Amino acid sequence: MIDGRNNTYRDLVQNSGKTWTDAMFSDDNATRIAKVGNAASVSIPTDFYDFANQKLITPKYNTDWQDELYRNAPVNRHNLTFSGGPTASVT
Repeated sequence: MIDGRNNTYRDLVQNSGKTWTDAMFSDDNATRIAKVGNAASVSIPTDFYDFANQKLITPKYNTDWQDELYRNAPVNRHNLTFSGGPTASVT
């Protein structure tokens, strides 16, 4: 996602006729939107990207969802049988 958003940002800046430098990858979301006006395709959540250092921020949680979906699930099998009990009298 980060590479895609950064590449889209670079392409939009260059296509608008402005000069691009790799230092612009450090532009925060507000600056990116001001330059290209396309928030959805160039904004990066601040939880994922350190703009100042141009580095990925390691997520707090790293769940392997495929592993979770395809793991062996616990299974319980119960076989219940009832017999006896009170008999009803009919008068």
